[in-house]
Amino acid sequence: MESFDAILGCRLRWLRIERHLSRKTVADLLGIPLKLLVAQERGKRRIAPLDLVAYIHLYEVKLSSLFQDLPTGGNNRS
Repeated sequence: MESFDAILGCRLRWLRIERHLSRKTVADLLGIPLKLLVAQERGKRRIAPLDLVAYIHLYEVKLSSLFQDLPTGGNNRS
């Protein structure tokens, strides 16, 4: 089973691609390093709450839509 962070990162990556935005563009708009964005999309770095809020505003989605059907059991911390 994929980790919570990997699934969330994949969903954010899909939203970026769906909106035809480059990684660099999104990183610049969010004010985060490109390497951090790549790590978050790959599920290698946990997304800080304020970064998550920035993502949902940028992609114009509801927070709840990112968490639908995510695994809830266990401790999936990296």
